[in-house]
Amino acid sequence: MFYESGKYILNFDLCAAALALLLIFVQHFYVRHKRRTTYVLMHLELLVFLYSLLKTLTFFMRADPAAYTVTAISVANLFAHLLHGYMLFILFCFFAVLCRAQKHVSIPIRWASVLPFACYALFLLMPPLQAHIYTISPEGFYMHQDMHGIIFGETVLYILMTMGLVFLYQRELGQKYKPAILMNLSFLLFYTIDSMLGIRVANFAMALNLVLFALLLDGEELEHWRYDSMTDALAGMTNRYGLRIELPEIVGQNLCVGIFDINKFKHFNDTYGHRNGDDVIRLCAGCLKGIDGLRCYRYGGDEFLIISLFPPEPFLKKLQYLQSDMAHSHLDNINEQITATIGYTYGYPQNVNEFWDLVSIADSCLYVGKEKKHLIVGNINGQIIFGD
Repeated sequence: MFYESGKYILNFDLCAAALALLLIFVQHFYVRHKRRTTYVLMHLELLVFLYSLLKTLTFFMRADPAAYTVTAISVANLFAHLLHGYMLFILFCFFAVLCRAQKHVSIPIRWASVLPFACYALFLLMPPLQAHIYTISPEGFYMHQDMHGIIFGETVLYILMTMGLVFLYQRELGQKYKPAILMNLSFLLFYTIDSMLGIRVANFAMALNLVLFALLLDGEELEHWRYDSMTDALAGMTNRYGLRIELPEIVGQNLCVGIFDINKFKHFNDTYGHRNGDDVIRLCAGCLKGIDGLRCYRYGGDEFLIISLFPPEPFLKKLQYLQSDMAHSHLDNINEQITATIGYTYGYPQNVNEFWDLVSIADSCLYVGKEKKHLIVGNINGQIIFGD
């Protein structure tokens, strides 16, 4: 039985190689925040590129057997087959990482996933066994032998293993579940067509699916980057940059705006160390997040910004409850009461500039509280209110 591809190998394999190389270039230079899934995907893209390129090379070598020895053609085909088997293993690994399955799968089972490729490589690397899979005739023809089905079998086995993994962890995959099933089914379908007709379209289908997953992962990376850039990791709440992003949606309504400042924070840092100072930040952030109806932001250093739709009186009660909660909170490594001063005001900011005017008024109240030793100070329609 002879295997001759004709012109299709040039059309599809070269296109697959070009597409995979373009993906690698874009992800390497333009995806700034790479996660483990991105690196595994780039590994897979590199294998698709090398495999497609090598298959094209073997086609040219077989087309001109006078220019190459049978041994050289056989070795090139051997490396192509090994790359194909390794590519399928990495495809399985990609979905294992994507599903976060490595957290739940034992080490022996992980090693077991290597077995199909290990057995496949063993057959190819042992000349007596390789001769039962394929041979290269003196005329350059690629000849299927009685055990050539091992190549197809390894492909089917890894695709079924990958689809089983995807099905098992479909909740973890979320919106990537259907594209994952589509990717594996389409590759299996086109690989079967390749095996029957020799048109070599499976690699191109794989490259197209890699584009789809690159777009999905890049979208996730962008969302993670956006979340990280807007979130203060220490306090676990939106930071000042996030506040600026959200401000256009906040203005245009009656608001109470407060500034929460931790008292003696420098003293805590100097006396108990910065690690315990960080615990003070976390404690205060936890108290702030525990009050319903308040939008809280890490404003900077030891300050937090509080925004609420409550009118002044209910807002003041919320602040008083917050101070009560602070009074009953403590840290094991700090033998002092942790308190905070809050300045607040009320108004109707029609735009962002007017909102920052309210923040300035609240900041002035905060300094009055620091100076007068009051924990809560408000400015409502020009009237100073001491709320503690």
